[in-house]
Order: sequence, then C-alpha cells, then structure tokens
Amino acid sequence: PKQSYISGKAKIEIESRVDSLDQVKLKLNPKLEVIRIYDEEMRELFYSWDKLRELVYVCFIEPPSRGETCAIEIFYRGKIVPLPQVEDVTTALQVSDHIVFKPPKFDTHLFSRRSYWYPSPPDDDYFQARLRIIVPPEYACVSNGELVEQSKLNGGERIEVVEKIGSSVYVFETRRQVKYLSFIVGGLSKVKEDNGSLPFTLYFSSGVSSQKKAILDEAKKIVRFYESKFGIYPYEKLSIVQRLWSTS
Repeated sequence: PKQSYISGKAKIEIESRVDSLDQVKLKLNPKLEVIRIYDEEMRELFYSWDKLRELVYVCFIEPPSRGETCAIEIFYRGKIVPLPQVEDVTTALQVSDHIVFKPPKFDTHLFSRRSYWYPSPPDDDYFQARLRIIVPPEYACVSNGELVEQSKLNGGERIEVVEKIGSSVYVFETRRQVKYLSFIVGGLSKVKEDNGSLPFTLYFSSGVSSQKKAILDEAKKIVRFYESKFGIYPYEKLSIVQRLWSTS
C-alpha cells in the first residue's frame, strides 16, 4: 500500500446474450500492465487496449452462443495512486517563530471504482463477486460483501508467494448483486460492532484522536428510517470507517 502497488488475478464469468459473442469489453486502469488473459481451457486470448477510453477488448477463440456461459482469467499488476479526495485546504507545513506544525500521517488507501483497479463492466451492470485481498501484516482491510475468511499466508513455493508469507488474507463475498467494488486498506482498528440481523461495524484508522463511537447508533437510526420508507436494507452489512484525512 505505501507504494500504491497492486497485483491481481480476476476471474470473470460471462453469460452470452447474443447469438455469437466474439469479444467482451472491460474497463481497466491503463496504468496497469496486463500480464496475460486465459480462457477456461488455459488458452491465451488475444486482446487490444484502448488506453484513452480505459477499455480492454478480449477476443474469444470459440465465441459462446446465446445463453452459454464462459469464464476468462486476467492477470495484471501496476501502480495506482488512489485518487485524491476533494479538498479546499492546504497541506503545506505551517511555520511560526518557534514551532513547526507537521501534517498528520494519512495511513489509509481507498481503492474505489473510480480507480478502475479491477476489470469491470464498461456500462452499468450488477454482479456477484468474491474478493481475496492480501495485504501486509500491519494492515487491515474492509470491502464489499461479508467477511467470510480472515487468515495469515503461511506457505507457498512460488517466489512471489514466498515474499508474502505472514501477510493478512481477507476474503469477502457478496450475497446480493452489486454495481461496483471498492476496498480500503490501512492501520484500521475495529472498535465497536453490533451483530444483529444487520451487522454494523465501526473502524478507526491510526491517528484518529476524536473517536465518535455514537456514529454507529446514528447509522442504525438512519437505516431504520429508510427501511420504513423503501424496504429492507439490501446488503449484508454496514461498515463505517472513520479515518484521518486532509479534510479532517
């Protein structure tokens, strides 16, 4: 995270809605490097990249017919600096005659849909997803879906896995279809949770001095109000991260 480096393997399951699906179009950040793309039979697929529009076109060797499903795997890596938050304050050092005020350390990294950190549908679409996120041991992670597994990476023969031994592994699954995926990684501490019919969880990032634990109770009231107007909250959980940032 400190170097904003990400490497990924994305498996995408696709259902054809046309008579012959020759290619599929996906959004992906052009700052990333695509290593290879395979089909289900581990055949390497041809692709082209329109980096101006941030689109990758993947061609099928055997186009699936209408109603058929297929899957592709995309291996990619690169450096993506999370997009800056909108702010109207300066982050320069403030100097007086005797005191230098240093800016706080912002040790959280939010990878939202706007960063196009994963191959995603170019148009509005809904899908289910399973995310396996590996981060250095000093970091924690919060993402879409239910946290179904949390462990440490303890083994592996490939050198790229050996280098990650001891890292934290988080697995999230979305039970309902979502429109996009995001995750935040940083020095996060879980400080409060409510494991009722709808789990609520509150996290604080390192450096937060003003901890507003009442925000979880406020969130419950907000959810109950909207449920009374529109129906049951449609997702698995509600996680709130209070993090230190340049806008407070």
